[in-house]
Amino acid sequence: MNRRTFLRSTAVAGGGMMIAVYLDPADVLGQEGSRAPAGGANYKPWAFLEIRRDGSVVIRSKNPEGGQGAKIHLPMIIADELDVDWKDVTIENAPLDEQSFGIQRTGGSTATPINWEPLRQCGAAARQMLIAAAAQTWFVQPGECATGSGRVRHAASNRTLGYGELAAKAAALPTPDLKTVKLKDPKDYKVIGSSARNQDVPKIVRGEPLYAIDVKLPGMLYAAYEKCPVYGGKVATANIDEIRKLPGVRNAFIVPGGPDLTYTYPACCVGVSLHGGVAIVADTWWHAQQARTKLKVTWNEGPTASNSTEGFNTRALELSRQAPAIKLYNDGDPERALAGAAKTVEAAYYYPFLAHAPLEPQNCTAHYKDGTLEVWVGTQTPREGRQVIAQSLGMPENDITVHFVRMGGGFGRRILNDYMAEAAWIAREMNGTPVKLLWTTASGPPAITSSRPASTPQAASSRGTSTMSRSARARSSRRIPPSAGPPSPPGSSRTSRSTHRSSRWVSRRVRSARLGPTARPSCIRGSSTSWLWRRARIRSRSASRCSTRPGSSCRTRGITSTRSARRVS
Repeated sequence: MNRRTFLRSTAVAGGGMMIAVYLDPADVLGQEGSRAPAGGANYKPWAFLEIRRDGSVVIRSKNPEGGQGAKIHLPMIIADELDVDWKDVTIENAPLDEQSFGIQRTGGSTATPINWEPLRQCGAAARQMLIAAAAQTWFVQPGECATGSGRVRHAASNRTLGYGELAAKAAALPTPDLKTVKLKDPKDYKVIGSSARNQDVPKIVRGEPLYAIDVKLPGMLYAAYEKCPVYGGKVATANIDEIRKLPGVRNAFIVPGGPDLTYTYPACCVGVSLHGGVAIVADTWWHAQQARTKLKVTWNEGPTASNSTEGFNTRALELSRQAPAIKLYNDGDPERALAGAAKTVEAAYYYPFLAHAPLEPQNCTAHYKDGTLEVWVGTQTPREGRQVIAQSLGMPENDITVHFVRMGGGFGRRILNDYMAEAAWIAREMNGTPVKLLWTTASGPPAITSSRPASTPQAASSRGTSTMSRSARARSSRRIPPSAGPPSPPGSSRTSRSTHRSSRWVSRRVRSARLGPTARPSCIRGSSTSWLWRRARIRSRSASRCSTRPGSSCRTRGITSTRSARRVS
């Protein structure tokens, strides 16, 4: 066992036990070193499992929940290895503390791969300790005991003890080596793979306060925020004095905004700087919105005002003709394979920007008082959100407490935390008074701010007659904000289509060539992330249907992968 990875048990008041897995975050699937705590024996517990005297089990769920099920499927892993019934499990949200719990992030379908092994070990280790406690009580060998439904059984004597009865004794036993604990055979899973009860569903059905938008604090005010329709623009003038006189309005002020459009954080997460605008704080959100309709602002739109769809399309075509900037994977020579093929078919496709518009509008409740800040927010990346606030307000992260609350959908949009920075800035201006900032999707795409990448992958496939030849290549580059349609084929006068619906253009060319050499190359290149390449590759293969045919060659080029100016990675 790694000296930095170990288990610790603790007796709790009332006769129960708590199991904590201590892991070095740098050792958990290569998590970033910047997230790892200092070494030595001071590592904090990474996952908690509490067994109470009455036999009930409490498991802390560490990742943000936005409808994808992380709040229940991570505890299900522990529950199955522990061998308890799901009905006896209570789930509690873990606080934001990545030194204790490892990476706390939702996105990229990574929750299960990152947490699978350590959470299984946590449950299995607790089960092993409970068996040892029962064996000592009965003066038998642990191998003679079995578990099920939260009880330890000794078949030879037909005796049983509940986990709650054994918890205090088990907590006093030496903790096992996590690397040697016996894990369940998948065929014995009872909770994993089952239709487990989601404890939040009854509350959702009844409309009980559960989401970030439902957060209410005593004396709380409401805020609306008007931003420039051009990314990176700032306020030139605004009728602030008139707005302050309107009914229900407590304050109105200009927020200057940060110096940069984006900040890039470790690994895949991106945080966005504070964007300049006008904040209106009122007694109710309706008062704030009514005042917003009377706001008159002139904007300094800045350099991004010169961006255009035509410019993006022209640049996309230029990049498609250039050599790849970065080679991500190389297995052969696609150019040679294609050049030697009997026949080649080429196709180009386009899929547009897709606006991020989760059902629950972006919102954040913030309370600034005496130099410290507390926020309640639905976010996929709470730690990055805290960083955005710290950089925007110039305050230490240790003075910022983030409570991440259930999200009404995320789909990647809540990886960005610009709304957290806005709420924090407004709360600081209203020192001592909690403020809820609530966006509205009716404000249109500029308020939504972020889009899924648009891309124009191209595919070239070739067919031979007597040899096996297959190849693939992808090229990718970034272009900035949404509204850019597909680049038109050379000589075409095609115009861009809406960025909020699916569209594609196809040009095919068939040429004759000599028979190519036997090869199976696959060269993937690009300046984008691998998931973007995979998306382009799936579309390209689906179109050409050449990837598994004998005597075929396939080449793909993802010309552009794009995000809005507020999300450049």
